[in-house]
Amino acid sequence: MPVLTLPNYDDQRFEDIMEMVKRRIPVLYPQWTDMNEHDPGITILELFAWLKEMQQYHLNRITTQGYENMLALLGAVVSESSAALTWIVLPNISQGSLPQGMRFEAPGEIIFECQDTVKLNTFRIQSIYVNDGTGFQDVQDIIREPKLYCHPFGQNPMEGESSLYLGVDRLEQNREFSLFLQFDDSYPVLRNPFKDNSRRPRNVVWEYGAAAENGLEFKPVELSFDRTYGFSQSEEIRFRIGEDADPVSLGEGIPECCWLRARMLRKGCEENPRLMNIHKDPIPVSQKRTICDTISFTLLENKEDAVLKLRTWLALKGRQTVFVRDSSGWQIHNDLLTHIQREGNAEIAVLKLINLPQDLLMDGTENIRVLCYETDFGESLVLSGSNGLPGQRFPLEFQDTILREQLSVMVYEETEQELKRWTDWKYISKLSQAGPYDRSFTYDRANQEIVFGDNEQGAVPQAGDHNIVVTRCVTSKGSMGNIACGSFEVLEYGDIRCMPYNPVPASGGGDAENIGDAIERVKASLKQVGKAVTVADYEELAAATPGLRIMGVKAIPFYDPDSRVSGEKQAPATVTVVVLPYSEDPFPMPDEQFLVAVGKHLEDYRLITTNVKVIGPVYIKISVYIEVVLENNRWETNETVIKAAIASYFETVRKGIPEGKPGFGQPIRESIIAMKIEAVPGVVHVKKVTLGVRYNESYKDKYGNITIPPHGLPYLGDLQIRTLS
Repeated sequence: MPVLTLPNYDDQRFEDIMEMVKRRIPVLYPQWTDMNEHDPGITILELFAWLKEMQQYHLNRITTQGYENMLALLGAVVSESSAALTWIVLPNISQGSLPQGMRFEAPGEIIFECQDTVKLNTFRIQSIYVNDGTGFQDVQDIIREPKLYCHPFGQNPMEGESSLYLGVDRLEQNREFSLFLQFDDSYPVLRNPFKDNSRRPRNVVWEYGAAAENGLEFKPVELSFDRTYGFSQSEEIRFRIGEDADPVSLGEGIPECCWLRARMLRKGCEENPRLMNIHKDPIPVSQKRTICDTISFTLLENKEDAVLKLRTWLALKGRQTVFVRDSSGWQIHNDLLTHIQREGNAEIAVLKLINLPQDLLMDGTENIRVLCYETDFGESLVLSGSNGLPGQRFPLEFQDTILREQLSVMVYEETEQELKRWTDWKYISKLSQAGPYDRSFTYDRANQEIVFGDNEQGAVPQAGDHNIVVTRCVTSKGSMGNIACGSFEVLEYGDIRCMPYNPVPASGGGDAENIGDAIERVKASLKQVGKAVTVADYEELAAATPGLRIMGVKAIPFYDPDSRVSGEKQAPATVTVVVLPYSEDPFPMPDEQFLVAVGKHLEDYRLITTNVKVIGPVYIKISVYIEVVLENNRWETNETVIKAAIASYFETVRKGIPEGKPGFGQPIRESIIAMKIEAVPGVVHVKKVTLGVRYNESYKDKYGNITIPPHGLPYLGDLQIRTLS
């Protein structure tokens, strides 16, 4: 494939240019004989030689715009700033309501906002019990202690029996409940991120206790979602119940409560979950600060007056400007009355619009907009007026980074019918992508300016005084918003006064990329595997199966453990992928769900002519007999150290310590075991090492080494040590 070679324009130094020029002087001007630096002509030539060198340097460089255009050809763009996300819980609060956009301030003046209206009127957790099938254990005090955890289904879970019981003060029908389950994830192997269709590592069913003729009966809840994916990650669950629950006791010594139960149906093949805490009413928050925003309404009948109810924090704490849409377009409506009132447990801002226009459009779409903005932002809300010239720039400066894609403006301009109205102008990342009549603008992050077009790339706003208004502006601190777990500033809102805190670190906050970072990111993405061809491709893709915690993978081409054909290529066009899940079990084995998940993931990447089999490892028991000569009589001490050294070697092979790559198919050699023993202090030399194996696919070669199948993992069986002095 031909490769495009860029020309090198910067191929001359200043001295090279001057030497070339001086050689041409006798040809063009023979009478010019003084070529020393003091000659005025030479000085002028040096000036132009310097200018030529600078022009060549700039011609040889690719501009930032050029790099961005080339990235666009690859389908890549420079990433914008992003806001960090986390969860906030309010301790000891059981009733109340928080408006959308409610602000929580972390140390360092880092502001988070909730995405929706929050209702804090669900329930209070009174008791937490674990039943592993043998009895109830109270774990409430354990999980409330920092850095402590419990196993929600017991040390040895029993499928269909092991359960986690939550006793709450009330469970009411037709009310949505929310819980945040926090798990310890300090494992040496990370879990791959989940996708929407990911298989769950374990199956857990949520139930609630309802009164029945024979006592308490547990019925399935109406689960809205379970983002923990079966107790696999710290996340939220939401559910409803089909009827009111009455307080009962589960047994002697257990208080009367309304009971929720999480029952394990399938324990899976991975780690036993470690539950650190359970929080009610978790609040998802984003690290951003909304400076101004627009709320839209649709009136379906024409009235002289209208009452609007606003439930956002910005509407309650800021100021408002109202736009109405009549036959000419959007106009500012100044006849309004505003006051704050309580509605249940919530505060709302009530706007009464007076003397609405008679020609208010009633076409079923939005016809009223309320622009809410911070009081301090009022002077910056309206930009200076347009002068009607191309390429206008207006400063819009904040200490934090503006999230450009959430920026919008309106411009007051005249229609073809000579009617004045406000029109929407949309943000676009590059004005070069806009047509001459597109009402678009962009934001220059480096200079903190709103930039309009030139009637070739984006339209020019019509001239006018103070005719440009910002209708949405959101800022964020980017990567600084990725705060650790901890407390926020005291929250005081209405009857609520508490110290919010985030049980999990904030994540996802990022700063805007520069062009160099974008290029490196694209280079790295080009190296990502998009199709499984080589052995390394299969191993990389299998290890990235969504939602699984995978400790080891090995792809074996031309191999089928079920084939009876011998030889190096016993199974043409076949790849066997051996997967090892992470588990605290000494001999982890993937279950059927685990194998199916890996196989389904690889199905999208394999070549159509290749048959892929996904299997688990086979564990090969190796017996060891050794004779060693010691230098002293401390046989018991040395024997213990020798056993530990041999056991550590087998553990290293089986678990791949410290590289994390289990030694599938790695033979066990007498020489290596002898070397490990000789490294033990007090051992003079190893007299004899004998290995033994009984597995039918393993054998002992002529050198005494044990050869095991390619999907096998060895482990230490019988160990006999004879010590000699």
